[in-house]
Amino acid sequence: MEKIELSEDIFQYNNFITDFEAKSCIDLLNLKVQKNEMKWHDISFYESYSSGYPQPNDPDMIASGLPGDFFIVLEQRFKEVTAIAQGLDPKNMHKIGFHTQKWAPGAYAHYHSDNSSNDGTESAFTRSRYATFLYLNDDYDGGLINFKANYGEKVLSIKPKTGMLLTFHGGFKNLHEVTVVKKSNRYTIGSFWDDRAEEDYPQDIRDKWAKELAETRRLQEEQYKEWGAIRENKQRLLPNGKIIDELEVL
Repeated sequence: MEKIELSEDIFQYNNFITDFEAKSCIDLLNLKVQKNEMKWHDISFYESYSSGYPQPNDPDMIASGLPGDFFIVLEQRFKEVTAIAQGLDPKNMHKIGFHTQKWAPGAYAHYHSDNSSNDGTESAFTRSRYATFLYLNDDYDGGLINFKANYGEKVLSIKPKTGMLLTFHGGFKNLHEVTVVKKSNRYTIGSFWDDRAEEDYPQDIRDKWAKELAETRRLQEEQYKEWGAIRENKQRLLPNGKIIDELEVL
């Protein structure tokens, strides 16, 4: 599997999983949602939703043709590739999150840092130091991931391909955005990692993060209601704040 260095700490791997595995993941996730065994949850990016994944040896997963330990093995592969790409020991890599994600038509993400404010100020998400994302499909319009890499010295624009994986330092050094997704859903599996254990951070800092996170979640709940009202009116909110008819992105 070829590692493509896009910047000093942004790496691309093509064909990380097969087309069959990618499609089977999408079909399995949609089946589980249809059966009310899983649910897509609002997250901080507009019209983007996250969920978990089936338990090992889930009957529907076996029926899909995926191995019963598919997601367990995949998470371990994420951990190893993230560490190795960044020149770190996988034994010292700590999982912050590992989730499935759906970007509906109209979804986007403004330029952001995964673990700080856009000027580098530490936040409750400090431990989301490294990001690794796997792209499960490419049959949609838009949905590019753009980077202002290495503090803006290098601009990258990437059109994800089915089975492609990106791993990168997610801080303000590499501000990144996702452009508006159109025509169809965009599916990914995402993860965040830290090369420091939680106990390596002072308790007072962790307490501060907990309070900040609680307030962030409260504000997000209010934002979800606003977004939901727009969606119920069969409209979508553009990155520039303009509200349009949903048919313009479907």
